[in-house]
Amino acid sequence: MSDLIGLRACLRELSKSNVTQAMNPTHPKHILFIHGAWHGAWCWETYFVKLFAQRGYVTHTFDLPKHESPGPTRGINRLSLSDYVEALKSEVAKLDQAPIIVGHSMGGLILQKYLETETCEKAILLASAPPHGVWRTTINILRKSYGIPNLLKLNLFGIVDSTDKARWAFFSDSLPAEELKTYTSKLCGESFRAFLNMLRPNVRVNQHSNIPMLVIGAENDNIFSIKEHQASAKTYDADLIIIKDIAHDMMLDVNREIVAEEIMNWIESGRI
Repeated sequence: MSDLIGLRACLRELSKSNVTQAMNPTHPKHILFIHGAWHGAWCWETYFVKLFAQRGYVTHTFDLPKHESPGPTRGINRLSLSDYVEALKSEVAKLDQAPIIVGHSMGGLILQKYLETETCEKAILLASAPPHGVWRTTINILRKSYGIPNLLKLNLFGIVDSTDKARWAFFSDSLPAEELKTYTSKLCGESFRAFLNMLRPNVRVNQHSNIPMLVIGAENDNIFSIKEHQASAKTYDADLIIIKDIAHDMMLDVNREIVAEEIMNWIESGRI
């Protein structure tokens, strides 16, 4: 009976981790994806997980705290950026090897903060928040008619709660309307406390320079500019790639296959 109970506990624990095993793994290193604000593990699982599995990679995804369900999220404003970093540490601790970590947007900043004290095999900052903070992005949002009202109410979900808002923030004009509708329906709330932390994150450059790092920017990104990605790459002595004809959500938007290919090619280039 005790063995049966132990087996059930093991199965429950495994069910909490989103792991995709390639049919014929050809790469010994695992990849861990960190999603950004308003998103969840679903944003990787829609396309990227499959694309990387086809190339022989084993991938890991997870939901940041309170990002499991779409729509406004009760209690999310209590979470800090440090809480998200701790969530990443917990996910890495489950692995039996140092992973390659890909962080998108806020997830990229979480990765940068993680590397202040921890390490990984390689790091990819995908349309990532820059180490100096998100003041420029905040000003752009405040210029929107819905910016100030929602920020005054500490309601970050109100920034992305329609297809028009989501398209401006995340997607190209050429993304089909049905895809846009589907993605918008999956967005969730975001922590105002974490947002305040992101204004001035005070990233301490530490492990960042000891591991291979790639910064990838989107040519048509309304959230973070090419200049910001250039500054990030310079700060960390990282490689830089700018993808044309794509917007902020580089794992979901048009030309997402090109982005996945660039990441895999860089990983396999053997830079040390």
